[in-house]
Amino acid sequence: MVYFAMNTPKLDVRLFRTDSGNVPVRDWLKELHTADRKIIGEDIKTV
Repeated sequence: MVYFAMNTPKLDVRLFRTDSGNVPVRDWLKELHTADRKIIGEDIKTV
């Protein structure tokens, strides 16, 4: 298990946005089950 200090800075994540305003990665994430989204979110926080 990884422990972080309470004052760990937040990572500013910016996803690709098409010219029409769509965010393909966000759309893909929303299609996943809640448990899978949580795992991916934890992985992103680890990076």
